[in-house]
Amino acid sequence: MNCPKVAIIVPVYNTERYIAECLISCINQTLKEIEIIVVDDCSPDNAMGIAEDFASKYSTIKIVHNEVNQGPFYARKRGTEITNAEFIMYLDSDDTIALDSTEKMYDRAVKSQSDIVHAYRISSNIIDKAGPVEELQGDEIVANMFLKNNYMAYYVCGRLFKRELLLKTFEVLDFVQPNICVSEDLLQMLVILFLANKSSGLPIAFYNYRVNTSSLTRSITDESILRRSEDQRTVLKYIEELDSSCIASNALFVPVKLKVCNLINYYIEFSERLLSNKY
Repeated sequence: MNCPKVAIIVPVYNTERYIAECLISCINQTLKEIEIIVVDDCSPDNAMGIAEDFASKYSTIKIVHNEVNQGPFYARKRGTEITNAEFIMYLDSDDTIALDSTEKMYDRAVKSQSDIVHAYRISSNIIDKAGPVEELQGDEIVANMFLKNNYMAYYVCGRLFKRELLLKTFEVLDFVQPNICVSEDLLQMLVILFLANKSSGLPIAFYNYRVNTSSLTRSITDESILRRSEDQRTVLKYIEELDSSCIASNALFVPVKLKVCNLINYYIEFSERLLSNKY
């Protein structure tokens, strides 16, 4: 295949029940100039056996194996570095996307010359308006997400990003260590929005988010709650390290950083209350 227009990057860990549905939504995209990169993050179940079977039948699927479990941040990073696609979409392996999502979002990106294309997502039959559909430039992009709205839809999945923007983001975050699995998307989105030149969107729910109660972000076991708090404290530390990065000179960096840190501290306090109420 020549340079694909879009690469869909799918980190895989412990999603045997859902990965077939996820990959079916990828291989049947109406945009044909795509690449599907499945990153095996040392999944302990048969999820990768299912993915390997798909890859044997569909040439658009490429399998990448991590030698050790590294978490979704590094799985997405590896997929981003491997592809040469112009644009990238991240997709969790227990979720699905509408069959025309990459085609319509790519067209929007090209016509508007955007680095980011937002779209809505749907979860439990509720539409989540994940980002502005109007065209924004420069500081308007990060201000709209973090300062002008009480709800911060900071997740990276289901959006279309220019690969060049993501590579710059990973350069800024080169100090991040493997194995953060919670709030890693908030950290990445924070940097992405400061670096982006232009964003646009579509008022369509392309991304189908599954509420997976066995995932780390949803599980209410003591181990999962403690792990979430640990990861969130690590993300707070990483945000402090951004003080010496290229984005720190932006006048909006301090107020945005304050709001993001307040949100993460709220999550940590909520986890602590959840644990204390169990005993």
